[in-house]
Amino acid sequence: MDPGRAEWDAVVIGAGHNGLVCAAYLARAGLRTLLVEARTEVGGTAASASWSGTTVNICNCDHLTFRTTPVIDELRLEDHGLKYLDLEPAQVNMAWSGGPAWTSHHSLEQTLDAIGRTYPN
Repeated sequence: MDPGRAEWDAVVIGAGHNGLVCAAYLARAGLRTLLVEARTEVGGTAASASWSGTTVNICNCDHLTFRTTPVIDELRLEDHGLKYLDLEPAQVNMAWSGGPAWTSHHSLEQTLDAIGRTYPN
């Protein structure tokens, strides 16, 4: 290796979903990319964790936002196994501090109705 040349063209710190996407685009552009992560798992808030006796997504709202971007198509993520199942309700939400759960739906009107039924005030 040429001592005047760096081993990597780009270094991405953090293998959460944003770091993974960033590193994928850099590598796709032909840059030698190093991705580093402090945790033993990648995915950041898009990862799963055990909570309250079940496996949950740490922050499933990221999936809702992610699906509004062109990333899935541009990186051909379905070719790598990504598949979303559109279920109703789309998610069940609970505050970490407790209180009743509420549901979110693919329809804004259904989501507002569900929130209104759970929290009428």
